[in-house]
Amino acid sequence: MSNTRLVVGSFWAFFLIGLPFWWKTTEVYRANLPFSEIESWRNGQVYNNDNNEELIKQYRNVPNDMSSMRTVKYSPRYQVTFSLMNNDPSKLTVNWDIQEAVKSYVYPLLRELSMVSNFTVDSQVQNYASLSMKPHYKEREGKPGYYYLNPENLPHFINSADWNLASTISSYSTINFILYVPSPDERLWIHDKQGRPLPGNAFSIPGWGGVVIKNPPPPHTLTEGRHYVMDKKRLQPVLRIFVSQLRTLLGIQDFTSITTNDFNVTFMTAPHTGITSLEKDAVIRKRTVENIVNAASTLNSLAQLVTEIPNMVVLDHIALQVQESLHALDLGCDALQKGEYDTALQHAIYAIELAEEAFFNPTMVSMLYFPDEHKYAIYMPLFVPISVPLIMAIVKALKEMKKKDKSKTE
Repeated sequence: MSNTRLVVGSFWAFFLIGLPFWWKTTEVYRANLPFSEIESWRNGQVYNNDNNEELIKQYRNVPNDMSSMRTVKYSPRYQVTFSLMNNDPSKLTVNWDIQEAVKSYVYPLLRELSMVSNFTVDSQVQNYASLSMKPHYKEREGKPGYYYLNPENLPHFINSADWNLASTISSYSTINFILYVPSPDERLWIHDKQGRPLPGNAFSIPGWGGVVIKNPPPPHTLTEGRHYVMDKKRLQPVLRIFVSQLRTLLGIQDFTSITTNDFNVTFMTAPHTGITSLEKDAVIRKRTVENIVNAASTLNSLAQLVTEIPNMVVLDHIALQVQESLHALDLGCDALQKGEYDTALQHAIYAIELAEEAFFNPTMVSMLYFPDEHKYAIYMPLFVPISVPLIMAIVKALKEMKKKDKSKTE
């Protein structure tokens, strides 16, 4: 009997000592996060002055109008890709001098916006770029007919299945511009809602990019080899459309004139750079406030996630990123208060980068799919078979002890 008690006692001692040890060793490390500071930013208590608070509240309360819906999501780095799509190279060979055209017509705008975002530009040529749908055909009396697309057809213009538009150069946010060249004997136009051809023969895709359809010259005007080269001069009207589309995608607001009771102000355009000083200043302020709001929102989401999932790992470098992001937000608001908008923008960009790096850290995302229920499901099959014999053995031992005590009393 003594040997049985010794064995049972040893098992229970191992179980009672090992269970707390296992529980402690399976705990996740959680660095302390500044929840109170994050909560202050969520409640708008740290905007430093009434002007900053009003500016940020105006951004938060702006409805999703058409202009904001067309704008791409802010990114500190963009990949701008120019693609030449040739429908039928067996009938027409197309080349373009896109490098010189981009240097002359696009780079001036990108240089002006370099402090807002960094831009990487590349280009490609794809042949046999067929459409995913069949255009309509319009016959004209006394004139050659042509193919056309209605406005409702434009969302299906991009042939995602056959056109390779994914960037292999970088993982940055991509803005696509497509120059589509139809077959020489299948001239293609875009119709407006009234059924008339659009002069520019182009359209924008909100949050994605833009498309220009360039019909080649008539076949009899081409060389014997049917080779069509678009040099810098021929690409000028196309690139000007792309620049206009890029302005819309980046949220550049057009300033043409302001009329008040006392005077009328007309703003001159900037044909060389593609953006005026006033428009650039508006973009800087808009992106600054946007990044401040988004950084504060991301940090608040991170705090809620950590609070709701107790077993989520929070490493020291994540806590450091959160603290540095909050510090950058403070510096950004201080710069806004002083009217130093360029400095405020840099702090806001740094804040949103750190906040998103912390939120999407792999060590945290992995724990989203490993809650306590999974832990119990893994360890219960191990502990339950061990626990049942131990419990039965101790019950049996207690019964024998009780029976032995009863026999001694008699």
